[in-house]
Amino acid sequence: MNHLRVYKRFAFGLFLSLSFLTQINAQTACSTSNEVTITVVNDPSISITGATTICSGGAATLTANVAGGTGTCTIQWQSSADGSTNWTNISGANGTTYSPTGLTVTTYYRATYSCTGLDCNLATSNTQAITVNPDLTIQTQPQPVTECVGGTLSMSVATTGTTGTGTLTYTWEQSANGTSGWAAATGATNSATYTPPSGTAGTMYYRVTISASGNGCDNVTSNTARVDIIPDLTIQTQPSPITECVGGTTSMSVVLTSGTGTGTISYSWEESANGTSGWTAATGATNSATYTPPSSTAGTMYYRVVVSASGNGCGPTTSNATKVDIIPDLTIQTQPSPITECVGGTTSMSVVLTSGTGVGTISYTWEQSTNGTSGWTAAIGATNSATYTPPSSTAGTMYYRVTASATGDGCGSVTSNATKVDIISDLSIQTQPSPITECVGGTTSMSVVVSSGTGVGTVSYTWEQSTNGTSGWTAATGATNSATYTPPSGTAGTMYYRVTINATGNGCGSITSNATKVDIIPDLTIQTQPSPITECVGGTTSMSVVLTSGTGVGTISYTWEQSSNGTSGWAAATGATNSATYTPPSGTAGTMYYRVTASATGDGCGSVTSNATKVDIIPDLSIQTQPSPITECVGGTTSMTVVLTSGTGVGTISYTWEQSTNGTSGWIAAVGATNSATYTPPSTTAGTMYYRVTASATGDGCGSITSTATKVDIIDDIVITAQPQNITECIDGTIPLTVTTTGGIGTTYQWEVSANGTTGWSAIPSATGTSYTPPSTTAGTLYYRVVVTSASNGCGPQTSNVATVVIVAKPSVAVTTPNQIVCVGAVLTLNATPSGGTGTCTIQWQDSTDGGGSWNNISGATNNSFTTPPLGANTKYRATFSCNGNGCCN
Repeated sequence: MNHLRVYKRFAFGLFLSLSFLTQINAQTACSTSNEVTITVVNDPSISITGATTICSGGAATLTANVAGGTGTCTIQWQSSADGSTNWTNISGANGTTYSPTGLTVTTYYRATYSCTGLDCNLATSNTQAITVNPDLTIQTQPQPVTECVGGTLSMSVATTGTTGTGTLTYTWEQSANGTSGWAAATGATNSATYTPPSGTAGTMYYRVTISASGNGCDNVTSNTARVDIIPDLTIQTQPSPITECVGGTTSMSVVLTSGTGTGTISYSWEESANGTSGWTAATGATNSATYTPPSSTAGTMYYRVVVSASGNGCGPTTSNATKVDIIPDLTIQTQPSPITECVGGTTSMSVVLTSGTGVGTISYTWEQSTNGTSGWTAAIGATNSATYTPPSSTAGTMYYRVTASATGDGCGSVTSNATKVDIISDLSIQTQPSPITECVGGTTSMSVVVSSGTGVGTVSYTWEQSTNGTSGWTAATGATNSATYTPPSGTAGTMYYRVTINATGNGCGSITSNATKVDIIPDLTIQTQPSPITECVGGTTSMSVVLTSGTGVGTISYTWEQSSNGTSGWAAATGATNSATYTPPSGTAGTMYYRVTASATGDGCGSVTSNATKVDIIPDLSIQTQPSPITECVGGTTSMTVVLTSGTGVGTISYTWEQSTNGTSGWIAAVGATNSATYTPPSTTAGTMYYRVTASATGDGCGSITSTATKVDIIDDIVITAQPQNITECIDGTIPLTVTTTGGIGTTYQWEVSANGTTGWSAIPSATGTSYTPPSTTAGTLYYRVVVTSASNGCGPQTSNVATVVIVAKPSVAVTTPNQIVCVGAVLTLNATPSGGTGTCTIQWQDSTDGGGSWNNISGATNNSFTTPPLGANTKYRATFSCNGNGCCN
């Protein structure tokens, strides 16, 4: 049982107790009525169960459970098509159970529970759905099966997701023709999946009937699915043997027996050195019935193919082993020999082929050429023979070769070396001595070459020298009887040389070469050394060396080297090429020393090495400290700064500040920005802007770097939008002073108090919120204000208006009468004197006829004076004084 304690409160007042002798009593405190006990029961509640799923036309039962309430209670069942709107009472459905029938669509139900007891609220149950599914339908039909004998493929059926309900059963049947003679399928069980028997090749048809146990659910039978059981793979035609030369392309094939195997047919060719064991995957074989064995190497290999079918139950079959002989291509064992003879000679040349090379018929084709490299034509008088006698009726040189060909597949042909045949004529110079340009100390030689086939007998050589190349010829210093001569090179200068050649053969005579110039040049020296480099990572500055003009001879080559200290550990410079200019790598910051050695190919020229040159690669610009976000009031002067990482970048650093309204796009030059690492954003208008700065360095490769986008919020200054209001209340009043502001950042509040409202303001400890409730324990007047401040740059403080707070005494009333002793029937005038209180104040006179047990307002008795009716026994009077001001006891 719940207890409700009810309090009845009165204003300060005074009452009279009148009997035969009326007495007047004063009362100045609030009073409290007696306690009343009320019994409370729980409100009605209801829940229902019985949600289910049925087939169209099925039936179901719902059950209601109720509790609570008092009085006469009633259940009412309701239905809805969507479970949320349009609930309709079901006529006559007022029991604890309800059984709807004949449903064809899903319907939602609930029940209400109402009781007539005082304040018993209507209860509504949870919602229960009776889901109506369509009769069974098949979503996925059994699929046909084609597999080999022994296959294990299954067929399945699947019903449409929201059709039928309850337990499903499956009955599989088979038929030889798919239309009649249906019988229980061999080995089938109550399952949505069935594996047809595959022990014998042939065709059978299958179907399945599905039943659902749910209320009102009908059966459904699947489509007919055909099952074909195919014989396993067999080979009709085996691969054939092959004999061919290296490089041959003859293929072998396998042909399967028609109607065997099913699915995708794959072919795996294998090879074995002996045809019986060691089978491995055949080189270069693909998934094909045809295979071309490799023929790059001579030898014998055996091949077979394993044929597989992807159809379920289809085993592989392997062909016979087939021999492949790869014969070496034609090669020449003995090349034709050169011939040197006089006009009219009859010497022959022959070619001998290597035994066991080539396959088929061998043929020979002789050709001739005037230079031994091009312009080959059929040799004069040649036949299909391994031997040939060149013509010799005219002096001169001719080259001969022979091509041997074999008719076997891949065998091709082989051509002999070009063989020179010289028909000798008188001496002549084929190659004159070549001029020489070399450095001091060089040892280059000059030579003369007699035309091949000219002259007969012993040949002798006499070298001579001259300072001008036309006269004054004398025996060359240090020369011997040789076709080659090395001029002296101890001193820089120029000399001319020639040679006279004699042959001892009859009539051969002699011949003198051209005069040949020899220049002896000073060794290499460096005119300009490579210059040091300081650049950023990624820089492309190059260094160069310039050699002294007129030094060295021949091809000049340059070898660049690098060292970490410039004195030792020299190694090939990264990425250097043979060039007088070198671009040092700059992918990584650091210091490296470089030097270059210049070499001349001219005989005796040697090399010269440059000074070691320092290259400093400086890290690209990077930011150590990003600009910091700013939040300040209008007029703030906070700056943002970017600090670059020490030691990054080289050259002059410049700064470009930009601004954007969203921090991602639309960047433009920042208002008022200069080329400085520090920037003070404008703050004349409240709003948000994003800033970034790009720092650039002029050093080669240094590029630039852009800071992150930094947000700047310019906030409106503090504005007091609602001032504290004056308060007048009774002692113990609790009206708060409040202030409302806009603008500023991190706003703080401090309330202050003053005795006169103009001077002597002092902060009130802990009064730091937007509201403050002044103390009201003592009557009197004080003045209050609040100072609103913000710690952010540019945000000035604001002081509110002064609010006057007046605390008055609580209401009280005193009742007096001019007569203290009266007789029965007397009429008295009672006077009420109120004091204190604030707001709207009211006097109400009351009487009691039960000795003060209950009091009744006297209609119209609301003045300070009240005249009683003729007094009798057992009547009491009092006056109440009520004020609605805060803190005033009513």
